[in-house]
Amino acid sequence: MVEFTLVALPFIGIILASVQTALVFTMGQALQTATMQSARLLMTGQSGVSTAAAFKADVCSHLPGGSGSAVGFNCDNLLVDVRSAGNFSSLDTGPVTLTYDAQHKITNSPRYDVTAGGAAVIVRVMYAWPTIGSGLGIDLANQAGQPAAGHLMVGTAVLKNEPY
Repeated sequence: MVEFTLVALPFIGIILASVQTALVFTMGQALQTATMQSARLLMTGQSGVSTAAAFKADVCSHLPGGSGSAVGFNCDNLLVDVRSAGNFSSLDTGPVTLTYDAQHKITNSPRYDVTAGGAAVIVRVMYAWPTIGSGLGIDLANQAGQPAAGHLMVGTAVLKNEPY
């Protein structure tokens, strides 16, 4: 019985880390897929995504569970960053730097440039995925200043708009 007690906590920690990592990768891929599907609306110049809120709603409709509060995702917490330029060499592809307040809420808001036909565009959809297990040393935070119990997921699409 003593031996089980000694190995139980590390065993539970390894199981928890494995499940959490698998969930982060699975939901990260779902976010990437939703970003790519919604970015096609920008590429083809469809008017349904002319604002950040409309684009966010479209991304959310492609996440698992449909629109509203999707399974695993709180769509109110999605951040959309869309930047455009005349050509790819002028496109701002630098990382989006997020800042956090004392309550670990994001304090800055990303940009949403209205795109034009023929423009080069980078679309980034971000979501701060809550994680568990930071008390066991399982820390999946991946950005400076981010709370230890979180992992920033980013779905990215780089495209050139059709001439519309």
